[in-house]
Amino acid sequence: MNSNKKIFNLLKENGIKVSAWLSENEITEIESYYNFNFPIDYIDIIKEFFPIWEKFPDWRNYKNSLYIQQYLIWPLEGILFDIKYNDFWYDWWWEAPKTLDKKFVMVKNKFREVPKLIPIFGHRYIVDWRESWKQVLSVYQTDIIFYWNNIFEWFFNEFWKKELNIVNEIFIPFWSDIINSY
Repeated sequence: MNSNKKIFNLLKENGIKVSAWLSENEITEIESYYNFNFPIDYIDIIKEFFPIWEKFPDWRNYKNSLYIQQYLIWPLEGILFDIKYNDFWYDWWWEAPKTLDKKFVMVKNKFREVPKLIPIFGHRYIVDWRESWKQVLSVYQTDIIFYWNNIFEWFFNEFWKKELNIVNEIFIPFWSDIINSY
Protein backbone atom coordinates (compact mmCIF):
# COMPACT_ATOMS: atom_id res chain seq x y z
CA MET A 1 0.00 0.00 0.00
CA ASN A 2 1.48 3.37 -0.93
CA SER A 3 2.07 6.13 1.65
CA ASN A 4 -0.82 8.31 0.45
CA LYS A 5 -3.29 5.45 0.78
CA LYS A 6 -1.97 4.78 4.30
CA ILE A 7 -2.43 8.46 5.21
CA PHE A 8 -5.94 8.44 3.73
CA ASN A 9 -6.90 5.38 5.80
CA LEU A 10 -5.31 6.81 8.94
CA LEU A 11 -7.30 10.03 8.63
CA LYS A 12 -10.55 8.15 8.05
CA GLU A 13 -9.85 5.92 11.09
CA ASN A 14 -9.45 9.08 13.18
CA GLY A 15 -12.81 10.43 12.01
CA ILE A 16 -11.27 13.14 9.85
CA LYS A 17 -13.24 13.90 6.71
CA VAL A 18 -11.32 13.85 3.48
CA SER A 19 -12.16 15.87 0.38
CA ALA A 20 -11.63 14.90 -3.21
CA TRP A 21 -8.32 15.80 -4.78
CA LEU A 22 -7.26 19.19 -6.00
CA SER A 23 -6.57 19.58 -9.70
CA GLU A 24 -3.32 20.87 -11.12
CA ASN A 25 -5.15 24.11 -12.01
CA GLU A 26 -6.49 24.54 -8.46
CA ILE A 27 -3.02 23.99 -7.00
CA THR A 28 -1.54 26.54 -9.41
CA GLU A 29 -4.28 29.05 -8.52
CA ILE A 30 -3.65 28.63 -4.78
CA GLU A 31 0.09 29.03 -5.21
CA SER A 32 -0.40 32.12 -7.35
CA TYR A 33 -2.95 33.64 -4.96
CA TYR A 34 -0.70 33.27 -1.92
CA ASN A 35 2.59 33.63 -3.82
CA PHE A 36 4.16 30.40 -2.57
CA ASN A 37 5.04 26.93 -3.88
CA PHE A 38 3.83 23.74 -2.31
CA PRO A 39 6.59 21.13 -1.93
CA ILE A 40 6.28 18.18 -4.29
CA ASP A 41 5.59 15.71 -1.45
CA TYR A 42 2.61 17.77 -0.32
CA ILE A 43 1.33 18.20 -3.88
CA ASP A 44 1.39 14.41 -4.28
CA ILE A 45 -0.98 14.12 -1.33
CA ILE A 46 -3.39 16.95 -2.16
CA LYS A 47 -3.66 15.74 -5.76
CA GLU A 48 -5.31 12.63 -4.29
CA PHE A 49 -7.18 14.06 -1.28
CA PHE A 50 -6.91 16.61 1.49
CA PRO A 51 -8.25 16.55 5.04
CA ILE A 52 -11.22 18.70 6.02
CA TRP A 53 -11.14 19.41 9.72
CA GLU A 54 -10.87 22.48 11.92
CA LYS A 55 -7.05 22.55 12.08
CA PHE A 56 -6.39 21.76 8.42
CA PRO A 57 -6.37 24.51 5.79
CA ASP A 58 -9.32 24.33 3.41
CA TRP A 59 -7.44 24.69 0.15
CA ARG A 60 -10.59 24.33 -1.92
CA ASN A 61 -11.99 27.55 -0.37
CA TYR A 62 -8.62 29.27 -0.15
CA LYS A 63 -9.87 32.76 -1.13
CA ASN A 64 -12.35 32.88 1.76
CA SER A 65 -10.32 31.05 4.39
CA LEU A 66 -9.57 33.12 7.46
CA TYR A 67 -7.72 30.08 8.80
CA ILE A 68 -5.20 30.12 5.96
CA GLN A 69 -4.76 33.89 6.18
CA GLN A 70 -4.27 33.75 9.96
CA TYR A 71 -1.79 30.90 9.85
CA LEU A 72 0.24 32.41 7.02
CA ILE A 73 0.95 35.45 9.22
CA TRP A 74 1.21 33.42 12.47
CA PRO A 75 5.03 32.98 12.27
CA LEU A 76 5.63 36.74 11.82
CA GLU A 77 3.13 37.64 14.54
CA GLY A 78 4.82 35.19 16.91
CA ILE A 79 8.21 36.75 16.29
CA LEU A 80 6.80 40.26 16.81
CA PHE A 81 5.18 39.08 20.05
CA ASP A 82 8.51 37.77 21.34
CA ILE A 83 10.25 40.99 20.36
CA LYS A 84 7.68 43.01 22.28
CA TYR A 85 7.23 40.84 25.37
CA ASN A 86 10.34 38.64 25.57
CA ASP A 87 13.09 40.96 24.32
CA PHE A 88 13.84 38.64 21.39
CA TRP A 89 16.24 39.93 18.76
CA TYR A 90 17.91 37.96 15.98
CA ASP A 91 21.52 38.92 15.16
CA TRP A 92 20.88 38.71 11.40
CA TRP A 93 18.73 41.84 11.71
CA TRP A 94 21.81 43.77 12.89
CA GLU A 95 21.60 46.25 15.71
CA ALA A 96 18.16 46.63 17.21
CA PRO A 97 16.50 50.02 16.71
CA LYS A 98 15.64 51.92 19.89
CA THR A 99 11.85 51.95 19.51
CA LEU A 100 9.47 49.04 19.24
CA ASP A 101 7.80 50.55 16.16
CA LYS A 102 11.14 50.73 14.35
CA LYS A 103 11.97 47.18 15.38
CA PHE A 104 8.65 46.00 13.95
CA VAL A 105 9.22 47.83 10.64
CA MET A 106 12.70 46.34 10.31
CA VAL A 107 11.51 42.82 11.07
CA LYS A 108 8.54 43.05 8.68
CA ASN A 109 10.90 44.18 5.91
CA LYS A 110 13.40 41.40 6.65
CA PHE A 111 10.59 38.86 6.84
CA ARG A 112 9.89 39.35 3.12
CA GLU A 113 13.33 37.84 2.42
CA VAL A 114 12.87 34.55 4.29
CA PRO A 115 11.27 31.36 2.95
CA LYS A 116 7.53 31.38 3.60
CA LEU A 117 5.97 28.76 5.80
CA ILE A 118 2.82 27.05 4.56
CA PRO A 119 0.34 25.84 7.18
CA ILE A 120 -0.63 22.18 7.05
CA PHE A 121 -2.25 21.69 10.46
CA GLY A 122 -2.52 24.15 13.33
CA HIS A 123 0.97 25.49 13.97
CA ARG A 124 2.63 22.81 11.83
CA TYR A 125 4.24 24.09 8.64
CA ILE A 126 6.11 23.07 5.53
CA VAL A 127 8.54 25.35 3.71
CA ASP A 128 7.68 27.19 0.51
CA TRP A 129 10.08 25.43 -1.83
CA ARG A 130 9.01 23.43 -4.85
CA GLU A 131 11.53 20.65 -4.42
CA SER A 132 10.70 17.79 -2.19
CA TRP A 133 11.02 19.38 1.22
CA LYS A 134 11.29 16.73 3.83
CA GLN A 135 10.67 18.47 7.10
CA VAL A 136 7.67 19.64 9.07
CA LEU A 137 8.23 22.54 11.46
CA SER A 138 6.32 23.33 14.62
CA VAL A 139 6.07 27.10 15.02
CA TYR A 140 4.90 28.83 18.16
CA GLN A 141 6.30 32.35 18.43
CA THR A 142 10.10 31.90 18.32
CA ASP A 143 9.79 28.42 19.77
CA ILE A 144 10.37 26.70 16.44
CA ILE A 145 11.49 23.11 16.07
CA PHE A 146 12.10 20.57 13.35
CA TYR A 147 9.07 18.45 14.13
CA TRP A 148 9.30 15.48 11.74
CA ASN A 149 11.63 14.41 8.96
CA ASN A 150 8.93 14.41 6.30
CA ILE A 151 5.23 14.91 5.80
CA PHE A 152 4.50 11.18 5.78
CA GLU A 153 6.12 10.65 9.20
CA TRP A 154 4.28 13.70 10.46
CA PHE A 155 0.85 12.35 9.44
CA PHE A 156 1.48 8.99 11.07
CA ASN A 157 2.89 10.37 14.27
CA GLU A 158 0.41 13.23 14.64
CA PHE A 159 -2.61 10.99 14.19
CA TRP A 160 -1.48 7.57 15.26
CA LYS A 161 1.74 6.60 17.00
CA LYS A 162 2.84 9.77 18.77
CA GLU A 163 6.35 8.34 18.88
CA LEU A 164 9.41 10.45 19.47
CA ASN A 165 11.74 10.50 16.55
CA ILE A 166 15.25 11.70 15.83
CA VAL A 167 14.87 14.49 13.32
CA ASN A 168 17.61 15.10 10.81
CA GLU A 169 17.86 18.85 10.74
CA ILE A 170 18.49 20.52 7.43
CA PHE A 171 19.37 24.13 6.79
CA ILE A 172 16.48 26.47 6.05
CA PRO A 173 17.57 30.10 5.68
CA PHE A 174 16.49 32.14 8.70
CA TRP A 175 14.33 29.43 10.27
CA SER A 176 17.30 27.18 11.12
CA ASP A 177 19.02 30.13 12.78
CA ILE A 178 15.96 30.82 14.93
CA ILE A 179 15.80 27.14 15.88
CA ASN A 180 19.48 27.09 16.80
CA SER A 181 19.38 30.41 18.69
CA TYR A 182 18.02 28.73 21.83
